Amino acid sequence: FDRSQYSINLILQEPDDGMGGEFTYWPDSRNKVDTWDYWQEPEESKLIRPQLLPGSLYLFAGNRSLHCVSKIKEGNSKVRTNAIFTYNEEPNVMLNHYTRKMFFGVD
Repeated sequence: FDRSQYSINLILQEPDDGMGGEFTYWPDSRNKVDTWDYWQEPEESKLIRPQLLPGSLYLFAGNRSLHCVSKIKEGNSKVRTNAIFTYNEEPNVMLNHYTRKMFFGVD
């Protein structure tokens, strides 16, 4: 999950086919987590893997849907590049320490 109520994501470049970077999410799973066994993965049929291509624009509710992006494999000639615009109703919401370090390498 992330902290944003929703985000708009613009895919600029995807890795080469079969080299990772696949986006997967479990829609509206926030309310299911309380009863979910954290050591058990959700049923495969509940996961969504949209085909995202350069130029894809999608709206995503990251604070309500468990999600991840698979690791990009070594030897890939392209990096995964996207622009993410996040929105919150509350003012002055900032990224936490972990997210700043993970995405930008700063504290």
